[in-house]
Amino acid sequence: MRRVLVAVSGLLFREFLDRVLGQLSWSDAELHLLHIVDARPLREFGLAAGNLPGRGRRASERLRQMGSLGADAGQKMLTEAEVIAARRLPAGTPIHRRQRTGVPEHEIVAAAYEATANLIVLGAAEDPAGPPPPDRHGRPEPPHHEGPPRFPRRHLTPTVRFVVDHAPCDVLLLYAGKLRAADAV
Repeated sequence: MRRVLVAVSGLLFREFLDRVLGQLSWSDAELHLLHIVDARPLREFGLAAGNLPGRGRRASERLRQMGSLGADAGQKMLTEAEVIAARRLPAGTPIHRRQRTGVPEHEIVAAAYEATANLIVLGAAEDPAGPPPPDRHGRPEPPHHEGPPRFPRRHLTPTVRFVVDHAPCDVLLLYAGKLRAADAV
C-alpha cells in the first residue's frame, strides 16, 4: 500500500488539499495528514524573555499559552482536512492524522521516515512580491507588452529545499494558488 504524507498549513489550505486529493490516484493508498507547530518563534520569544530580569515566570506561562494556541489551531486544521479527505477519497481509504512540534522541515522528514512514506506532498503559492521587474531600459513594463510571456514568480522556501534534499522518498510540490499581499505578511 502506498503511503502519502501531506503536510498541511494555514495558507491556501483548502485549495492545496483540493489539488492533492484531485491530482493523485488513491486506489491502494493511505493518507497521512501532518501539521507542524513551528517551535522556532516560541524558542526565540523564550530566549528574549529570559533576558529580562524578573519576567521568567510570566514568560514561561506566555510560552505555554502560545504553544497551546498553535497546537489547538493545528488540531482544528487536521480535523477539517480529515473531513474533506473522507468525503473525496474512495470509501475505506485509511486516513491518519499527526501533529508534531519542532522545526517544520526536520519534522516533515522525520514523520516521513516514521510513516515509511512513499510520497511527501508539500504546498506552495505564487509569490506576490511586488511589481514585475523593469524592462531592459529600466522602465516599468507596460501591462500589454510584446515579447515572450511573463511567468508567475515562484520560489522554493528553505523548508521545501530541506525536505527535497533529505526526504526518504519522492517529494511532490503542488502550487495551490496565488497569495494575496495580505497573506504573505
